[in-house]
Amino acid sequence: MKRVALLLAAALVLGGLLGVLVARDPGYVLVSYRDVAVESSLWVALAAVILLYLLLRLVGVIVSRLGVGRGGLRNWRERRRHRAARDQTIRGLLQMAEGHWEEARRLLEKAAPEVEAPLINYLNAARAAQEAGDAAGRDRLLRAAEASTPGARFAVGLAQAELQRDQGQWEACLATLLQLYRQAPRHGRVLRMLVDCYRQLEDWQAILELTDALHKHHVLEADALAALRIEAWRGRLDQGRESAADLLDALPRELRHEPAVVSRFAERLAASDAAA
Repeated sequence: MKRVALLLAAALVLGGLLGVLVARDPGYVLVSYRDVAVESSLWVALAAVILLYLLLRLVGVIVSRLGVGRGGLRNWRERRRHRAARDQTIRGLLQMAEGHWEEARRLLEKAAPEVEAPLINYLNAARAAQEAGDAAGRDRLLRAAEASTPGARFAVGLAQAELQRDQGQWEACLATLLQLYRQAPRHGRVLRMLVDCYRQLEDWQAILELTDALHKHHVLEADALAALRIEAWRGRLDQGRESAADLLDALPRELRHEPAVVSRFAERLAASDAAA
């Protein structure tokens, strides 16, 4: 309260002194530019300058509060781009769900550079490109996905293998999976996909060589693993690339009394005798 009273008293004193000065000598200011001249007393000119200064300060405060000053405009534009990219991503995913592959790929790829997780956009765009029959576009988008996110090589490789598998590109899928297997020999998803790939390529020996890793890393249950071994041995017998005697020597002891394997051996031997 005392401070307010002191401030009021000081203002009255200063106002009185200023009034005396104005009455004694109002001063004179002339501003001339070409054919325009503005005349004013010194004190009015000073008041106008002070008022203009305060007005500019007020505008600056308002602008800063609105977030437009000192880089705020740039931030606002970035937020606007990010919102637009997010909306494009949502529309692209909806287009994918509806099976509109070309439009989905276009929207997802366009939005990818502006979203927080471009990897997701590029991977979905790659799948959309494959569904649209554009294998070259798929591979280009997979490369963009890897470049967009540090440390994403393995994830992109796994997605590439899945796309190649879905497309029936088994040789290419195998090459991709073998690279992944060298990086992560314990990865269950990679091991399962290798089994599927070898099965399609009828590389039964490769499956048998993989069973130890499947068992060691608990990728398959015991029953499923036993069934896979039987399937692989039956496949080797059916291929006819090796003699029945050589296969019998290589057959594990625990499978020599397995009915499914024994019956196939008997069929193979009977066929050999008939051919002889």
